Amino acid sequence: MSADPRLAALSAARDRVPIAELVDLGALERERGRALTPAELRGALPRGWVPDETDAGYARRDGRLLFSDGWILVTALVTFGCIGLFFLWSAMPRGWSGVARFGMLVGGVVLVGGLVAPRITRALQRR
Repeated sequence: MSADPRLAALSAARDRVPIAELVDLGALERERGRALTPAELRGALPRGWVPDETDAGYARRDGRLLFSDGWILVTALVTFGCIGLFFLWSAMPRGWSGVARFGMLVGGVVLVGGLVAPRITRALQRR
């Protein structure tokens, strides 16, 4: 999919634009023979744009755009995980005390990641 230079200039200039500047609504409605549903409108918008909830005639930049690119998250986790592992490895004492300390660290991560984090997430989603 090639990037439209007009769209790139528009998106750099403003974060909220009329939908008609991004998509030819008339042509899409004629093609379908009816008005667009909200899902079809969302699908017709260029990547990185979503309909604005406060004003139906406008689209805004999608703040979740970076989260939809999972490779960025995986790359960051691997990179910073390796850096953290290097620092952890150099700071760990040798012998059984190091093994015990590493086991406690792994147990703490499993406890927080497996038990506490889902409860916190559920509590935040209820709000």
